[in-house]
Amino acid sequence: DVVTYDVYFGFDPNVTLLAESLSACTYSPGTLSYGRQYYWKVIARDSDGVTTEGPLWRFSTALQVHLQTGWNMVSVPVQAADISTGTIFTGSAAVYTWDPESKSYVSPDTVDPKCSYWVAVTEPKTITVTGTPVTEWTDSLITGWNMIGSVYGASEAVADLITEADSDPLLRNAIYHWNPSNKSYEPVSAIQPGEGYWLTTTADCQLTLPPPP
Repeated sequence: DVVTYDVYFGFDPNVTLLAESLSACTYSPGTLSYGRQYYWKVIARDSDGVTTEGPLWRFSTALQVHLQTGWNMVSVPVQAADISTGTIFTGSAAVYTWDPESKSYVSPDTVDPKCSYWVAVTEPKTITVTGTPVTEWTDSLITGWNMIGSVYGASEAVADLITEADSDPLLRNAIYHWNPSNKSYEPVSAIQPGEGYWLTTTADCQLTLPPPP
């Protein structure tokens, strides 16, 4: 029998047909985005039209965090096997995060996807982190300034951030990211994977970053 293959591919389990009636046992979907989760499956069809559907597979591309010389404000939306600061930010000169309760910087022992980190390096470098993608999270914010992380995949619009308060306590026009190139803060309209942010709230609340679109 002659067997052909249909390849289904996508960002979620509801994969769509990408290529059909392939005769080869290999296929390249093209360039993939870093820090993204993908799903795929194959349906085989013989010359009599009998089909066999394979299982749904999942894989993730590694998250890459690009650091420039000096201070960088970053996050790691991946649950790695080893989340120790020394392993994730290996070779860094210093790593700090903000404690909103004490309103001071602290040196963290581990890396949390919900948090943002100041990471200093003496030369440009790229950190590659593999692990389970963190595509959504909920964290407690304290009145005042907080440093928050990101979610894995695509950018998340500031307008899509969720709080449980009846009156939204987030100052959504006052969310900032540090630009290490010009060494200044910049207001943002979206939360980018792998970057860190300052965010202020007028009351204690729960903040949820939902799965990116």
